[in-house]
Amino acid sequence: MIQHVLERSETVKDLGIYFDQHLTFNEHINQIISSAYRTYGFIIRNCKSFDVLTLQTLYFSLVRYKLEYGSLIWSLIYKQYIDVVDKLQKKFLKFLCFKIDGIYPTRGTEYNILLHKFGIQSLEQRRNKET
Repeated sequence: MIQHVLERSETVKDLGIYFDQHLTFNEHINQIISSAYRTYGFIIRNCKSFDVLTLQTLYFSLVRYKLEYGSLIWSLIYKQYIDVVDKLQKKFLKFLCFKIDGIYPTRGTEYNILLHKFGIQSLEQRRNKET
């Protein structure tokens, strides 16, 4: 008779959501941020000549959905994670400003100003609207 030793897993992925034993979703947030940044980098490197509307469409369909997938389950309660998730969208909005104006917004530019300029909501506002 062959015996197999089962190893205990710290994290389980189910339907694209990473669950840990304490349900903190730290691993999930780290994974989605990493994946979203890789996709964002691909878009920025390969689509520099695209117009703003096309870049927005690519961002919304390829990056933002990753940051929002399953948010009803893992909705952020820690301020540090809220800021980390919204940081990528702020970075994208600064890139759009550069495409339009030819210069990046100054360091410390308010996120709300960038959101208003492009008429979109923060990821936190969109998550709160869903609940």
